[in-house]
Amino acid sequence: MSHDAASDGSAAYVVHRRFTKLLTELERCEPLVRYGAPESIHRMRVAARRLRNALASYRPLLDRQTTNRLRRELEWLTSELGEPRDVEVLHGRLRELLAEEPPDLVRGGVVAFVDRTMTDRWRSAQDSLIRALASPRYLALLEDLRGLVAEPPWSAPARQPAQEVLSGRLRHDLKRLERQIVAADAAGEPDERAARLHDVRKAAKRVRYAAEPLVPLYGKQARRLVATAEDIQSVLGTHQDAVVAQAELMRLAEAATAEGEDPFTLGILHTREEARAAGSAKEFAQLWKVARRKNRHRWPD
Repeated sequence: MSHDAASDGSAAYVVHRRFTKLLTELERCEPLVRYGAPESIHRMRVAARRLRNALASYRPLLDRQTTNRLRRELEWLTSELGEPRDVEVLHGRLRELLAEEPPDLVRGGVVAFVDRTMTDRWRSAQDSLIRALASPRYLALLEDLRGLVAEPPWSAPARQPAQEVLSGRLRHDLKRLERQIVAADAAGEPDERAARLHDVRKAAKRVRYAAEPLVPLYGKQARRLVATAEDIQSVLGTHQDAVVAQAELMRLAEAATAEGEDPFTLGILHTREEARAAGSAKEFAQLWKVARRKNRHRWPD
């Protein structure tokens, strides 16, 4: 079935529009990334993530061999995009923390040390990203994505009505989210719980991305689910940022000590980020409790 024939409300029509929109965004962002435009890396990574999640959520609608290969390559691309972006976000957070501390607790040259270390790391990551975008691997991925949009390898279920097929795929992603939450609740050690909560965040993001194309079909029901998933993603994003910051502060403290810098201030910041992680974990627990009570985490049968 050609994608043009899918304008009768089939699942293929909705999914094809999603792929087309995301590929357009990816291609629009690429030159902006090369020139260092603000937020361009973030936008390109979001587009790549959404494409990868769409290929996962709608896997039964397409040839599995094709989608598996594209998902692997998109994972590589999001990783390359993530390196400079994550360093940039982390550096910004560390600057905020240092600025909030009383001057008498910011010892020695810690501000200059953090700026120098993080700036060097960002430049290295940015150079790696630019090389990746010029590589044959990226160019091949881009051509494969264009081929996906031009001639999608639809399977039989893609011919079925969108409401029937895509709501079922969304329910599949919702069950996956619930399983991840159960696993997080059962986690014992702090490190394990942090890792499980990160899995919950990724599962919520997948639910959000799967629900977004259904808003025109379901209206308020889909918008409510998107909002709930986005809230979970946001709260657990704060949690993950704090966990990552703690690990980075430990590395910075070790490096500072090795260079003769006073690590005292970095230890204070670590304690603050530890408290932020604990607070966001509690906030998520409350958010999920409310969502369950109001049945916001369910998709209608």
